[in-house]
Amino acid sequence: MGCNRDPLPQPDTGEASPDVDGDGDGDGDVDGDGDGDGDGDGDGDGDVDGDGDGDQVCDDDEITCDGRCVNPMFDAENCGVCGRTCVTNLDPVIEGGCYLGECAPLYSQCASIQDGLSTCDEVCGAQGEACVPQNDPLACTDIAYGWYEDDQLSCEGNFQSDGVGQWLNCDDELPFGQPCGPFQQTCAHFVCCCTQTAQEP
Repeated sequence: MGCNRDPLPQPDTGEASPDVDGDGDGDGDVDGDGDGDGDGDGDGDGDVDGDGDGDQVCDDDEITCDGRCVNPMFDAENCGVCGRTCVTNLDPVIEGGCYLGECAPLYSQCASIQDGLSTCDEVCGAQGEACVPQNDPLACTDIAYGWYEDDQLSCEGNFQSDGVGQWLNCDDELPFGQPCGPFQQTCAHFVCCCTQTAQEP
């Protein structure tokens, strides 16, 4: 049966006790040089290099934006550089977003014959953008989509399932008032594939 007793008193050598558990809070001088304020092996808070500054380690193809790793080639909130944003539409069709560090094209607002715009160059230009030609790697599915006379709301909502793809060049005349599509009804509303200017930080 063990007994409890107080530890024997230690002689006073004039040295502070070292920190033996290595937890970084020691106040001892382990080398006996009298400076006695040793910090152990570092007080890092999980930072990999022990300097406590919270360095973010990202993959080679990523950058740090607002404390998180992002890929600037495809991140619509940080396209090319931190804070450079691009519009992304997921419904009714996927368009826009960030591709290879640049904002991908969007379809324009709906244009009707009353707007007096006759080509996609003019439609996009009226919005401060440029028409994206079909041979551009970022081009939309079609240069333009057309809707019949009674489908203006579908055009304004860009419901392409209700529209008719138009294989046009940017400078081709939009067939306002002409038959288009499989039912050869009169097309009166169009959207065009336009560049998207990024919102700079």
